[in-house]
Amino acid sequence: MPAPLTIHSRDNLLRWPRVPVPNEAPVLILMNQFQRTQNLSAEDLHVRQFAQLTALLSHCLKTVPYYQAHLATDMPGIGTGTKLTAELWARIPVLSRADVLAHGAELESTAPPKSHGAIHTVRTPGITGDPVTLKAANVSSLHDHANMVRNGVWHGYDPEYSVANIVRMNSAQLEQADADVFNSWMTGWVSGPVKYFDVAVPPQSQLEWLVENQSQLLVTHPSNLRQLAYFSKRDGAPLPHLRAIQTTGEPLTNNTRLIAQDVFGLPIQDVYGTQEAGILALQCPKQEHDHYHIMTESAYVEILNDDDEACKPGEIGRIVVTPLHNFITPLLRYTLDDFAEVGEPCTCGRGLPTLKRILGRSQNQMVMPGGNRVWMSISTQGLRGLAPVIQHQIIQKSITEFHVQLVVERPLTDKEETALRGHLLTRLNLTGGTENMSLKLDYVDAIAQDAGGKLEEFICHMAAQD
Repeated sequence: MPAPLTIHSRDNLLRWPRVPVPNEAPVLILMNQFQRTQNLSAEDLHVRQFAQLTALLSHCLKTVPYYQAHLATDMPGIGTGTKLTAELWARIPVLSRADVLAHGAELESTAPPKSHGAIHTVRTPGITGDPVTLKAANVSSLHDHANMVRNGVWHGYDPEYSVANIVRMNSAQLEQADADVFNSWMTGWVSGPVKYFDVAVPPQSQLEWLVENQSQLLVTHPSNLRQLAYFSKRDGAPLPHLRAIQTTGEPLTNNTRLIAQDVFGLPIQDVYGTQEAGILALQCPKQEHDHYHIMTESAYVEILNDDDEACKPGEIGRIVVTPLHNFITPLLRYTLDDFAEVGEPCTCGRGLPTLKRILGRSQNQMVMPGGNRVWMSISTQGLRGLAPVIQHQIIQKSITEFHVQLVVERPLTDKEETALRGHLLTRLNLTGGTENMSLKLDYVDAIAQDAGGKLEEFICHMAAQD
């Protein structure tokens, strides 16, 4: 059983009841509300969301130049007392990344609410294009902190866990690591230290660091977790102190879940969020489930098909999000370059809607003849059954041309390479025959991570006209 949660207080003379640190008290208040609202029905949650959307839309029409211009033109009469319904909301044009890049200043409120706290700048890594920059207030950060506390409570994390966060570190995290100063990781509560390590460091060194620090909760990207599992098993370097694994930043496949369970004997808890919109979905705490609950109190999330219609359970569409509490740079119906499959209502008792799985970005889809796209999954684990492959990345250059980067333990035999090539050609076959396909194998020492420290196993680099 995890230790009881103890409120973080600066005054050790107030042992019971404890008085929370003032700047962390709002997180506890939000979390307390989340514990109640998550059990509301889907209908009740919908009513509350639309009350908040109504307030956000009214603010946009009064103080945000972009919406004053565009909604007044596209939707005359909106915001003049007409009740906001799902049907009316769906008529608001979807906001693209290109729109934000082109109209960033116009999307900022001319009268940001002072009660929402200090304003800070949010900047995306710019992995798939120019980085998006926008502003948000402290209230948005409070929601992120409260949702991460919710994640810890849902999955029974012991607050005294020492946390190893292996990511591409920002400047603040680098300073913290260099200074050997470790903060609490569970806002509002007394918790163990969180330490940072650079994901760009080779996995063998990461394992040594994890053993040295006796880390109990590991937070990293799924691609890095696969590497850690591989070298841990190969080199006989177990992590006996590890008690929980949390992933973030990339799509988490069932194959990666199975690998972690096999090597570390632990399930994975995945967190889905973005820089622009914050924490959007957490994995259901019911042990037999691996689907996600949407953080309905913090964001209005829509999964839309190619016709901009809401997807039904079992259907895949792009994720469109409206952060409910960013009144500084409001993003109404902002389309993320991410796709997800809608889930069924959960049997855990929570009314929070579900996502069965999160699939990744459009560039992770393979383009078929005629322009249709499909999700391609070729796991390193599957390739390893044919040849000693440590890591791979497939890049689609055209309908029939693929480049495959491979990190291998040793040079492959002719037999192994023939088997590997045949398997890849069969899996990537789009035209009904492999004789016209081009498959180039490149053996490399390491596959480059993107700007966020992530590694994608399939990327489409075809030109738009292809």
